[in-house]
Amino acid sequence: MFYSFSAGRNIATHYAPLVDAAMEIKLEATTAHLWFEEVISGDRTIDIEVVWQHIDQAEWYAQAMLGGGENDEGTFISLNNSDLRQKIEQTIVDINTFRVIAHERWESQADSGIDQRFDTVFLEFTISADNVETAIQDIMARQLRQYNIEQALLIILILILGLFTAIVLNRYNRRRSSDIRALHNREQNLRITLNSIGDAVIVTDSNGNITHLNPVAEHLTGWTIEQAQGKPCVEVFNIVNAHTMEPAVNPVKQVLETGRVVGLANHTMLISKDGTEYQIADSGAPIHSSDGTISGVILVFHDVTEEYALQESLKVSELFLSSVLHTVPDLVWLKDKNGIYLACNHRFESFFGARESEIIGKTDYDFIDQELANSFREKDRKAMVAGKSSINEESITFADDGHTELVETIKTPMLDSEGELIGILGVARDITVRKQIELRDSSRIYVLDQLARAIPLPDILDTIVRIVESEIEGSLCSVLLIDDEGKHLLMGAAPNLPDFYNQAVDGLKVGDGIGSCGTAAFTQERIIVEDIQTHP
Repeated sequence: MFYSFSAGRNIATHYAPLVDAAMEIKLEATTAHLWFEEVISGDRTIDIEVVWQHIDQAEWYAQAMLGGGENDEGTFISLNNSDLRQKIEQTIVDINTFRVIAHERWESQADSGIDQRFDTVFLEFTISADNVETAIQDIMARQLRQYNIEQALLIILILILGLFTAIVLNRYNRRRSSDIRALHNREQNLRITLNSIGDAVIVTDSNGNITHLNPVAEHLTGWTIEQAQGKPCVEVFNIVNAHTMEPAVNPVKQVLETGRVVGLANHTMLISKDGTEYQIADSGAPIHSSDGTISGVILVFHDVTEEYALQESLKVSELFLSSVLHTVPDLVWLKDKNGIYLACNHRFESFFGARESEIIGKTDYDFIDQELANSFREKDRKAMVAGKSSINEESITFADDGHTELVETIKTPMLDSEGELIGILGVARDITVRKQIELRDSSRIYVLDQLARAIPLPDILDTIVRIVESEIEGSLCSVLLIDDEGKHLLMGAAPNLPDFYNQAVDGLKVGDGIGSCGTAAFTQERIIVEDIQTHP
């Protein structure tokens, strides 16, 4: 009983899959043959690569029958029968011959003697595959008869095996039917997708006349497929330059003339049949027939009106911000977290003595001495750590002309939309004049305070002279008084002038031509001399 069960199991697991494999070989090859004929006749919906895949799959089943294998269909156990292996090996030879002749025919693309050879080779292959299937079935029949002779119970086993085979075939047929339905559904979905695609699609023939519009193209052009079919594309696809409103070169014409993919210009506007204006973008591409000639053009485009308006608005905003940035008298700059410059204005360019394009991507160490650069970086770091603006005063020397300014610098951490630190914004304002005014006001208050406290006049005059000298860098000053008679000058204060000068002017007579100081007191006008030693 065990022997009978084992023998039946051997037939079911060994030979039944081989029958399926033999059928798959013929099915794959027949499918390849039919689809090849469709492709060679000009059907562009089928890719030639699919034909080669079916031939490869047929060979795989044959190889699996020889050496074993496994796929979604089941497991194939290698054959030990030498006669059957020889037939399968011949089938593999015929498959390869069929593949070779198919490639030759594909490359020739012509109906000739190779066409007859192609059909002959396929017929020989079919016969070879039938021989394999027949041989397998014969082996199965012989073994079943042998089991029937050896034991009556084998009749039951044969019935069971027949039932099992029927079930397998039924499952196979159901699977194939399911595959066919799935294929049909995929094709249907593809058609729906093409009509539901978000981009507009216009197809023309080789003369530029429209053959197809999808619904999006109908909406944007204002033409239905019935209205547009057969009309020149330039009549339906009315495009102009958005800036000049002059007619734009139609991409269909360019594609037909050049045979290459052509993109639309950045400022292309589509005017629909009802006058609605759309800013559009995308391209046109040639459609090639089997002989390589251009049989038409496919034009794919989409509405970018909102994006275009946003871009134009951004350009205006950027221009405005750039104008403001470069117009303000303050120094303005932006660095990333590592101190690398991202932007700066013209005033800042004067500080470094370089153009913005030369500054961007570099650090302070590329333009100023290390000590000052370290100071700048430390102040940057403190502002970023604090997470708020920091204000400090510092004296800087401009590289373009060497002048020095006292500036008030505000450094503010810059954050992105998620609150992450991206860098630091710096603004420096010249406060030199303001500080001078503040110092002068402070000095005046100090002098008035001295007067109020009855400080001796020489001390007050000395204070005034020193204040003036501090405000005017490199200057030496004096205050001279006039005696009660108005005829002579008296030394009031000159703490830093040489003694010879002080002695020369003290008691100097007031009069025209009597020294620079005597003359100035007499004429009440400014006198300029080159040497105070000879003209005190």
